[in-house]
Amino acid sequence: MKNLKLTLPTLPYSVEEALKKLRINIKFSGNDTKRILITSSIPNEGKSFTSVQLWRLLAEAGSKVVFVDLDLRNSVLKQRLAMESDAAEITGLDYYLSGQCEYEDVVYSTNIENGDFVPCTNLLENPSSLFEDKRFEEFLDRLDEDYRYIILDSAPIANASDANQIATLCDGAVLIVRSGFTPRKLIRKSMGATKRTCEMVIQSLDYMVKNGKAEDAPQLFWNPSVKAWANTPEKRERLRRSRTEFVAVRFGNVLGSNGSVIPLFKKQILKGGPVTVTHPDIIRYFMTIPEAVSLVLEAGAYAKGGEIFVLDMGEPVKIVDLARNLIRLSGHTPDEDIKIEYTGLRPGEKLYEEKLMAEEGLEKTDNELIHIGKPIEFDHEKFLATLEPLMDAAYKNRSNIKEYLADLVSTYNLQNS
Repeated sequence: MKNLKLTLPTLPYSVEEALKKLRINIKFSGNDTKRILITSSIPNEGKSFTSVQLWRLLAEAGSKVVFVDLDLRNSVLKQRLAMESDAAEITGLDYYLSGQCEYEDVVYSTNIENGDFVPCTNLLENPSSLFEDKRFEEFLDRLDEDYRYIILDSAPIANASDANQIATLCDGAVLIVRSGFTPRKLIRKSMGATKRTCEMVIQSLDYMVKNGKAEDAPQLFWNPSVKAWANTPEKRERLRRSRTEFVAVRFGNVLGSNGSVIPLFKKQILKGGPVTVTHPDIIRYFMTIPEAVSLVLEAGAYAKGGEIFVLDMGEPVKIVDLARNLIRLSGHTPDEDIKIEYTGLRPGEKLYEEKLMAEEGLEKTDNELIHIGKPIEFDHEKFLATLEPLMDAAYKNRSNIKEYLADLVSTYNLQNS
């Protein structure tokens, strides 16, 4: 195996300890967690720094671990780590994915004991097709055989789809957000615009089906072979006969789902506490998994096609009350057997959550918990014609992608975004 010499910066004590906490969380996540994707919302949030230091700490703890540089669009590690190799030339993952070399040619040992490294050597404008290829999956499968942990550093998610593609092949993901760097207002505006774009896609596809034009809807596939298949006469004829009804359903937090506080509280209770809550007055809207499933299915039964259904999430719940009830259900007494600690609001976190039902002009249904949003009129065919340029801009990480989004969504204001 070829060798790389890497120069890693010395960390302040507080940063080192914070990263060790992340290492502990990963180790306690279970034996099934091997592939860990690390990304960020936008550039310059510290994702590559965090990825490399986490890789180092896992290796120093005795785990056999490999770092894979998947930021083929804008990798900075070759310069920042001052890579030196005993080989005549450093061969990166880009060579392997394009079929120019073999697995053994791109995996390097390093001066970090237990830590191997897969570098990136050539930057590509659009590496997404490489991550769709079977060769990439086979590469990860081979790494699974050789390593306990695989740290995957990918491009930021805001303007590129790389991380979304890679995440489907991973066991977990870490999103790096630089405190005070990305305004919450900007994140909410962008999320609102992207959600509205998704709803407009649903409404436009329903319009095309209802008007007998389903075969004229754009077939948005980046892979050329799949795109060619989607435009064959046979496929177009099947689309022409389509009678699918497209609808969307908006709803909020679901108890017990991925990302819910319930699994976290359960783990803390099993360890004997404390249960951590950010603030005694913080509230959120919730529904249970059975409630969410039944209401979504019922909304589907009401659907005639093209609707945006909005679910009434009921009254807000104090997170601390949720924690106390869960402690009691686990057979303990809150504040005696299991303590509750308040950790403070995170940067950008709010005490109160906006209510979905605050939208004006909602239409009632037979179920008082299910409403239909007031449709915003737009030209469906013109909208669909703009989706392919938007996809192209997203895949190629274009800097003007917000302008595309503003053209699509009339309620999205670019000012100060």
